[in-house]
Amino acid sequence: MTDNIENSQHEQDQTQAQNAVFGYYGYVNPTTKIVGPLMSFFGKPNDMTHFVALTKEQYDYWYGRHCRVGSDGALEEYTPPAPPLKPQAQEAMQKVQQQASMVSAMGETFGPKMRAYVQSLRAILDGSNTTSTALPDMPDDVTT
Repeated sequence: MTDNIENSQHEQDQTQAQNAVFGYYGYVNPTTKIVGPLMSFFGKPNDMTHFVALTKEQYDYWYGRHCRVGSDGALEEYTPPAPPLKPQAQEAMQKVQQQASMVSAMGETFGPKMRAYVQSLRAILDGSNTTSTALPDMPDDVTT
C-alpha cells in the first residue's frame, strides 16, 4: 500500500515537473511574419529570435492552420496565395496526356469540350494567355 502511495506521488511530481518546463512555440519567418511550424517540447529554443511563445490553447487552436503574426503581435488567420498558374497548367497537362493515352487505346478521340480545355492549357503554358487567374474546369467526359 505504501508503495502505491509513493508511486502515485512520484507520478504526480513528474507530471508537475513536465508541465513546468514543457513549452509551445511557433517559428516566425522574419520577412513574411508567417508562423510555422508549431512545436512543443521540453524547455525552450536556445535562440528565441524567430520564435513566438504560445499557450497550450493557442497551440491547440493554430496547430495545422495557417497563421501569421499581425501588426498588433497577435496571431491571425493567413490564407496562402494560390500556386502560380503555369505549374498548375503543367500538372493538368500531364493528366490530359494520361487521358489521351487511355482514350486512344479505346479507339476514341477527345471531344470539342476537351479540345477547348487543352487549347486553354496550352495558351497558359506558352504565355499567350496572361489574363486567366485560374485553370479552366476539365470536362467530366473527355469524349464530349
